[in-house]
Amino acid sequence: MADSETSARESGAELRITRVSALSDHDLVAVVTYLLAKHPDTFPPMLDDALSAVSPKADGGTPAAGPSSASEDKREY
Repeated sequence: MADSETSARESGAELRITRVSALSDHDLVAVVTYLLAKHPDTFPPMLDDALSAVSPKADGGTPAAGPSSASEDKREY
């Protein structure tokens, strides 16, 4: 049963990634704004974590591999 639950979660995550990747910059900002308004207490820390995973905070170190902003990364899945 655990394998089917894991598979379902992975399928859901892949679908969300595909949908988010297809958003225009304007729509992506709208989604983030909506989530911030809907979850004002929990969304900012989650956003900080997500941004750190994509592009670490400026600490004078070497930036993480990959694009530095979403607009630079226009991959098709």
